[in-house]
Amino acid sequence: MTNLHITVLELSEMLKSSAEIYLLDVREPSELEIAKLENCVNIPLKDLENELDSIPRDSKIITICHHGIRSLNACIILRNNGFDDVQSLEGGLDKWAKTIDPNMAIY
Repeated sequence: MTNLHITVLELSEMLKSSAEIYLLDVREPSELEIAKLENCVNIPLKDLENELDSIPRDSKIITICHHGIRSLNACIILRNNGFDDVQSLEGGLDKWAKTIDPNMAIY
């Protein structure tokens, strides 16, 4: 089984390589208005267990949130429900903005 975390640098490289990745943003919709990665699917953490059937089981899944706490919880929920290739973005979008994308809003 893969590591629970993926770094912002690893994800950045993966996105550049056009790898098939399912980006799952588990923040609240209001947070997406502030900052988000392109091509993310938004399912707030509180709704995740009710939406498992809408998530592809054959994709690599990266869970994303603000600082990495909710996304880690989402990663564990998904793994406990039979999703094998799931990782949480370490440091969340806050670290992404500070390390990868200086134009992204920090909140």
